[in-house]
Amino acid sequence: MKAISNLHNFLGELPEAVITELESRLTQPRTYSDREIIFCGGDSPDYLFQIVSGEVALSNSSADGQEIILTKFLAGDWFGDTGIMDGNPRINTAIAAGDTVLRALSRADFLDLCERHTEILRQFSIMQSHHVRMLLNLLVDASLLRLPARIVRSIQRLLVSSGKQDQKGEYYIECSHEELARFVAASRQSTSVELKKLEQQGIVRSAYGKIYVIDRDALNKTSDDLTDFEPIAARYSDGDDDA
Repeated sequence: MKAISNLHNFLGELPEAVITELESRLTQPRTYSDREIIFCGGDSPDYLFQIVSGEVALSNSSADGQEIILTKFLAGDWFGDTGIMDGNPRINTAIAAGDTVLRALSRADFLDLCERHTEILRQFSIMQSHHVRMLLNLLVDASLLRLPARIVRSIQRLLVSSGKQDQKGEYYIECSHEELARFVAASRQSTSVELKKLEQQGIVRSAYGKIYVIDRDALNKTSDDLTDFEPIAARYSDGDDDA
């Protein structure tokens, strides 16, 4: 899996003076409580958001209440870019995951800055290209892979993006069975059954609110063999480009 730094952040390669001007247009930070909705599908794309602290889940739901989490954004990430250029309504729902602090740039200010600094538009286009690539990855996974494979791919993606090590050096992700089920658009019961099979193979181990990856090589090989392309994930810390 290809790990990409600044996958959700278009400021990284901009000149310092341009960043300073852009940040002068940002709203004052606002705190959102856990599960508070930031925007819904169908809303007007009036603002582009950046996370100061906390996390935001981007999701969609069906009429019968089934939910899929497309991705999670972490501190430093920008989100809400769909619709900023063309003005069409939002197509996802953004929800705070835990107490989260955001600041925002209005669409009017963003478009004005793009006209005055073409390098903003270039970096923003690169970020959106990354987003399209990731969403196509998810589309292929959802269309072609069965549930066990989708679970493996999701665990690998979460491990690359937000995996941690405990004091024993064991790798894990902070993700409950219920949350993982929302990443793969399945029931919690079905997801737990498939996780149990992975535990029996010695690949993962479940703990309260966490999933430990015991055999990273086996996880990566299983995931990488699923499709004929290399999937991508956001990278938030220094390390190898691929996992």
